[in-house]
Amino acid sequence: MKIAKERAVSSANKLSNSIQEKQKIFVIDLHKEDLDNVYAKKDDYILADFVDTLNLHQGILDFDETSVDIINNYFWKYTKNLDKALEFRNKSIDEVLQDYKEDEKQEIARRLLDKSKSLWQKNTHGYSVNQKMFDYFVVGLPSLGSSFKNSFDGLIDAGKSNIEYVGAGVKNKVTCYKMEAAVPIFGVSGVKRYEEAYQIKNRNSNSLSYSTDREWETTMDRENFSIWPKLKEDNSLSVWVFGLIYGFIRLDKEKNVYEIKSREKGDPLDDYWYELDEYRDKSFDIFKKQGIVDEIEKFITEKEQQAGSENTKELITDVKKNYKDEYAQINIPSDQLKKREYKSIAELIRNEINFITKFIIKYAQSCDKYWNWIFWGQMRFSISCSISAKGEKIPALCVFSSDPVRW
Repeated sequence: MKIAKERAVSSANKLSNSIQEKQKIFVIDLHKEDLDNVYAKKDDYILADFVDTLNLHQGILDFDETSVDIINNYFWKYTKNLDKALEFRNKSIDEVLQDYKEDEKQEIARRLLDKSKSLWQKNTHGYSVNQKMFDYFVVGLPSLGSSFKNSFDGLIDAGKSNIEYVGAGVKNKVTCYKMEAAVPIFGVSGVKRYEEAYQIKNRNSNSLSYSTDREWETTMDRENFSIWPKLKEDNSLSVWVFGLIYGFIRLDKEKNVYEIKSREKGDPLDDYWYELDEYRDKSFDIFKKQGIVDEIEKFITEKEQQAGSENTKELITDVKKNYKDEYAQINIPSDQLKKREYKSIAELIRNEINFITKFIIKYAQSCDKYWNWIFWGQMRFSISCSISAKGEKIPALCVFSSDPVRW
C-alpha cells in the first residue's frame, strides 16, 4: 500500500507539472489556475465506498497479493467518480468565467482573438493591391446566450473586421476561428523563394515535373507565364497635369484645399468633388495612392475626343505659354516656394513645367509628321490624277486614305 501511495502521488505530481509546463500555442488553459486549489478533504471520500467498488473476494485484504499497478488503477477509477472530481470535470466554461472580473474576461477574449490570427504573412513587394481583405472572426460559444459574448465588445474594428457568434453546443470551451482572404499569389510571403527553387529544379532536364497538370505547364512555358504583375508605366504626373488643365483637379480657393472630380471617391451631394489636401505634394501623393489616376485618365481622353484636334492644338499652345499662371493653380507665392519647408512642392511644380515643355515638343513633332503625311498624300493624289499619255489627260484610278499612316 505504501508503494502504491507513493506511485499515485508521483503520478499526480507529474500530471500537474505537465499541465503547468506544457505550452499550448493556440489554447488558453483556464484550469491551470485552479490546480493548486484542488485538494481532497477527509469527508470527500468514504473508505467503505471504495472497498465496495473492488471486485475482490476478500476486499482490501487481497491487496497483499495484488500488483501495485492494479491497486493504482482501483484508486484512479474510484477517485474519478467522486462528487468533487465530477464537479470539476463537468464544470462549464460559463461557470468558470463567472469567477472572473469583467476586465479579466475581456483580456481573455482579446488573447483568444490574438491566438486565432493566421500564421501566413503578406508581402506585396511594393505592388499596389487594391482589393479589400476578407477579415472575419467566428466565435463558437456554448450557447448564444453565453455571457462571455459581451467580453468581445469593442475588441474588433468594425471598419476592418467582422465577427459572428455561433452556438457550438460544447460546454467546456470557447473556440475562435479567423478567416482571411485573399491576396494575389505573389503577395504571400515566401512565394518568391518557392518560385526560385522551382526555377532551379526546372533548369535540370532530369528533374521531375512539379506541376499538377502537364497541359497547364506547357501553356505556362509557351506564354512565359509569371505570377508577378506587369509593370505599368507611371503616368501619374501627366494625368495630374492634364487633370489641372481640363479642370478635373482644382484648388478650392475658399477652403484652400485641392479637390479632384471622382465618381468613385466623391459624394454626389458635392458634385463628386473629393478633397485631397491643402498641400500640393501631399495631394499628389493621395492622387497616386488611392487609385484615382485611371479614372481621371479616362475623363481626359473623353474630353480630348469631344474637343477635337484643332481645339486641342489651340489649348496646348496656350498651356505652353501660361501653364504656371493660368493652369497650375499654385496656392503658395513664388517667393515662398524656395523655402526649405516647400522644397517638395517646388520640385513637383518644376516636374510639371518640365513635362509640359517636353510634351509640347513631342506634340509639335507629331503634328509636323502628321501634316507631312497629309501633304505627301495630297501630292501623290494630284500626281496620280494628272497622268497623261500622248498628250491627253487620262483619269487614273486613285485611292486616298484619310489615315495618312497607310500611305
